[in-house]
Amino acid sequence: MKQKLLSLALLVVSALQYISAQPYCDVHTYSLSDGLSANVISDFCQTSDNLMWFGTWNGLCYFDGYRFATCHDGQGADEALYSNRILS
Repeated sequence: MKQKLLSLALLVVSALQYISAQPYCDVHTYSLSDGLSANVISDFCQTSDNLMWFGTWNGLCYFDGYRFATCHDGQGADEALYSNRILS
């Protein structure tokens, strides 16, 4: 009887360790209403200053953790961007 209780206790403890070892993941979905310039993202990267850059079908965006900012190809500009559709 003691061996069965000990086995059950070990099983419960090992199960609790497995459950508590699961990582916490906080997932956010961003869209046009959050300031992203397009719903289609072609490419993305993170720079050393912790900005997330997104190549979209409507310009180049960066996210600083709080808000999005977008660079567009404008008429009469210095041709910094060839097109608003950024592929990579």
